[in-house]
Amino acid sequence: STHNTFAQPKKPDSDFDSYHQPINVPQTKRITLIPNGLNPNIILEQNIKKTLGRSPDNSIVVNNEYISKHHLTVLFDGAYVYIEDLNSTNGSYFDGEKLTPGKSMRFPDGKRLLVGSRDVIYTLGPIS
Repeated sequence: STHNTFAQPKKPDSDFDSYHQPINVPQTKRITLIPNGLNPNIILEQNIKKTLGRSPDNSIVVNNEYISKHHLTVLFDGAYVYIEDLNSTNGSYFDGEKLTPGKSMRFPDGKRLLVGSRDVIYTLGPIS
């Protein structure tokens, strides 16, 4: 009889899947922020915070005199979009309700985000 001294230990069948699970695979859900003007739609990728403002170092640059240099941040967590006003001069609003500066607020479904002036309005598009 032959004896294999290099036999692999047998993995329990019930745990088969646990040996093949990828570790920390980032989610790839995306959501669209749709502007009312000529700017293109903004794709928000899960867990990547974006900043919006007039300054060129923002990830979303909006050339509008009522927008602060660093006006707000936008974060999509895979389920919801959160907006945080960065103590901007003219504020950010959900359908007329002013956001508290420095406090992250969930973007309510069906609402419009007004940034700085009534010329800059965003709505949420579909999740992909």
